[in-house]
Amino acid sequence: MGAWCSQFLGEGDIDAESKPSGGSVGGPNKPKISGKENEKKGDTANTTGSEPKSHGQNGRPSQEPVIDEEKSPESKIPKAQFTRGDVKTSYRFGKQLAKTNFGMVNLANDSKNGEPVVVKTSEIEGRCIEDPEEEVRMLQYLQSLWISRKRKQDPASSSTSCYEAAHPNIVQLKGAFHQPPCYWTVLEYCGGGDAFDYVVEHKSIDEDVVRTLWRDLLVATHFMHTNGICHLDISLENALLSADGKKMKLCDLGAARELVYVDGKLQPYSPHDGCPGKKSYMAPEIFAGKMFYGTKADVFSLGVCLFILLTGKPPFRYPSLACIFYKHIADLGVKTILDHFHYNVSPEATHLLDSMLTMNYDARLDTTAVLNHPWMKEKDSSRNHINLPST
Repeated sequence: MGAWCSQFLGEGDIDAESKPSGGSVGGPNKPKISGKENEKKGDTANTTGSEPKSHGQNGRPSQEPVIDEEKSPESKIPKAQFTRGDVKTSYRFGKQLAKTNFGMVNLANDSKNGEPVVVKTSEIEGRCIEDPEEEVRMLQYLQSLWISRKRKQDPASSSTSCYEAAHPNIVQLKGAFHQPPCYWTVLEYCGGGDAFDYVVEHKSIDEDVVRTLWRDLLVATHFMHTNGICHLDISLENALLSADGKKMKLCDLGAARELVYVDGKLQPYSPHDGCPGKKSYMAPEIFAGKMFYGTKADVFSLGVCLFILLTGKPPFRYPSLACIFYKHIADLGVKTILDHFHYNVSPEATHLLDSMLTMNYDARLDTTAVLNHPWMKEKDSSRNHINLPST
């Protein structure tokens, strides 16, 4: 075990140098950070060759999922609505926070009330894995659902615009502008930075604190799944903290997709449509270029986030049996790594990690099962007992 342990210690540490370029969307100003560990995999297939055979406890899916090509249900999510024209007529741009693959992110202020916001500028022609139009479409739909829910609870509510409110654990869309070829996505400003930087700064985080913060990501993902959307790029870089550091919000829905059901059965996605996400958070079936279910892929990514928050280290460099770190998890379970490095993680949390990081997506938990896992019911906070936002 010595070889893979030394490699893990030498290459797996969480630090600022391992953060992908682009920084956080919606957080405070951060220097541009480069590194290949978390680069987007894009639509390339696994370059490590064929998967080694494994007969570990986590096993493999019983069979490759198949798309029902006979039926193609229409989308229930409306097209994105944009304000035509230049965003600078409504917002005063400030300092640049980050560069992205297709543009930049700036701090800005609402010209009417001075409210600080973040404006993401994207210059894209044609469709790609990170699609600003899809991000706006998904956020507008989710916010409309949330406002409808609030209106049912409070009939006197005067909310009429999808921009007026959002799920408390998903970054709020404030506006959307389009003037070809540019898109401007206006988002709420989260003053606490992203969760990756939070781990870098704090190193060791109490398990109760981890549970409280990570639960915010889980609840946000559960809300998306129960309303027909998967995120497909969940990572600590795409999780933003409030200024007081007590609340976490999921952001960057540019890779999100609508869930497709045929006769009540969830349909898998084809790898030919692209393989979204960062390879160090990516589900093994996506990394291997196979058919995949978006909901199960999101749960795997949530498991990676949980591992990093609990230990301060990533569990592996990429999710393949060709990677010695992931092979040990797949064959022997997460406890093997936790014990060797003397990570102080409770048995309940270890069991949850195994249930989320399994290679067998058939055995991987869904968000409802994760929310009901014993570890989630430990004595962390009163937020364990709130009603789950769903529809």
